[in-house]
Amino acid sequence: MSLADLFHIEQIQADELSIQASVAIKPIHQVFQGHFPNQPILPGVLQIEILKAIMTRAWEVKPRLSRASTIKYLKMVDPNETPILRFSISKKVKEDHFAVSAESMIS
Repeated sequence: MSLADLFHIEQIQADELSIQASVAIKPIHQVFQGHFPNQPILPGVLQIEILKAIMTRAWEVKPRLSRASTIKYLKMVDPNETPILRFSISKKVKEDHFAVSAESMIS
């Protein structure tokens, strides 16, 4: 199974500096068999990959994480209890790159 089999972007609204998106997590993905059996949790690194996929689709960019000043995971995401994540993303354009601030909310 690929990363594309993990989630589906259900809804996306974007302009040049912000994105609002809803993503459906597929609890049958094999990552949940190992992370963790009988207690599936969406790994933080995959939450970042979902964020990158949203930005790629909305802004037609290929984002690369070069630095993260703060990443906080306040709640575990169990795909059986929380099949939908909502993302709010904002962008600040710098000289040769852009900085992103993002928040995911459990629905």
